[in-house]
Amino acid sequence: MYALPFLLYSYHMAQQSSFHFEQRQLCRGERVTEIAAWREWMPVAVDEDTAEITWRWIGEKRFTEPFFSDALRSQAREERRQYVCTAEQLGQIVANFKQLAPTAFIFHCSRCGSTLLMQLLSCLPQCIALSEPPALDACLQYAHRHPERQEQAIALLRQLVAAFGQQRFVDEQHLLIKLDSWHICQLPLLRAAFPSTPFYFLYRESSAVLASHLRQPGPQMVAGMLEYARLGLSPTNFSHGLAWSDLLITHFFQLALTQAEMHAPAQPLHLLHYDQLPQLLWQQLLANWQINVSAEQLALMRERSTFHAKNLTQFQGDPQIKHSISVSTALQQAYLALEQMRAKQSICPDQFELG
Repeated sequence: MYALPFLLYSYHMAQQSSFHFEQRQLCRGERVTEIAAWREWMPVAVDEDTAEITWRWIGEKRFTEPFFSDALRSQAREERRQYVCTAEQLGQIVANFKQLAPTAFIFHCSRCGSTLLMQLLSCLPQCIALSEPPALDACLQYAHRHPERQEQAIALLRQLVAAFGQQRFVDEQHLLIKLDSWHICQLPLLRAAFPSTPFYFLYRESSAVLASHLRQPGPQMVAGMLEYARLGLSPTNFSHGLAWSDLLITHFFQLALTQAEMHAPAQPLHLLHYDQLPQLLWQQLLANWQINVSAEQLALMRERSTFHAKNLTQFQGDPQIKHSISVSTALQQAYLALEQMRAKQSICPDQFELG
């Protein structure tokens, strides 16, 4: 009897916050007004109303944790410093950076191996591998809230990614960014901002995705935590629990399929399956992205692939599903359609050439 009020309260709190909670946490620290060395700073938040950008001091740190936010949570309190600039100032700042163009954007349906993929890439010093940076989510939220400012939002996206791609170390040559699962809903905007960058969508068999969220639900699997309009849904789609998860994953699959069909072959959304990992990375993707690795680096990635993506415990295989997970007809049809499209793409390997 308390589930609906709780969900409505959660929805209300999500709507009232101008900053995502995770971003607010990242913005804690002493504020400074001058920056001596930009290579020691990284943008961590974007105000979803004003587009002001908050930076955090990171020093010599490389991003190797499973998620972007993890890299800063453990920072000592006395080392936490922040700097705030406007969107206009951001453009001036990044114009002076030696920066890397994005190599690829990774979209995904959640619980499908995307964190593992990024963890393997983070083993390589030549790669900046950023997993779900909150500032990018907030920038997309800004674009959603202000549809009349789409040109500004596109410019802001480009400048933010340029800041992510600052070449802080001489061996860095590639920038790869994993987005949040719901960003597939805003893929057209990202495509407008980065028309020549390869986009990928990683997915997994439907019941396995649902089973993972049943064991430990992601925040997007709580109805109302994300605005329905941002997802391309309406309140009439309201459901909860497994039914909502089923609906949302179906929606992600259908959007990915539409994008894969719409832009092929000129700007394809390349489809990747969980079952292809991790071998696909060193068998195909590294070459597609023109990332050269040594034998030692390859061995390091292979070793990392034997551990859980989100912790360092030995991977013993996926947990057994304790009871049958039934998926809707719509979800199963969307999954099978993705599989058919992926099979078509594999017949045309030229589609995987780096854009």
